Amino acid sequence: MSFRKAIVNLMCARSSRGKRLAAPVEQEKGESRARSPEPSRTKVRLRELPAGAPATEVQRLTMDILKKEREVDFGRLLPEVARKIYLDEVHRAAAVDIGLLGPGLFLPEVAREIKGQDGELWEIIQS
Repeated sequence: MSFRKAIVNLMCARSSRGKRLAAPVEQEKGESRARSPEPSRTKVRLRELPAGAPATEVQRLTMDILKKEREVDFGRLLPEVARKIYLDEVHRAAAVDIGLLGPGLFLPEVAREIKGQDGELWEIIQS
């Protein structure tokens, strides 16, 4: 998902009163519409022999965390990686507006990438 679509989707999310503000942007072709694993019961574990090297910033940050801890709760890993991506974007001043939106803007993209590398770089384990 592009950065622009991520911003639009965040702005289209439910308001604090529960009303839908607008329809979200359609997902890109081939992007999973599957629900996220339940964070409280899901762990991510680094594979003993990863199938390759991390190709993206999300993959690199996830691998760094998993190398330190070997196994992390999905519910903790997701916001931690999103926060690091967010801080990097804010420091690069890629878009002034993201400072107002916060790291939650990156959660869907981070979740998609982490789930996409399941079985390649790490394993997602349901308890």
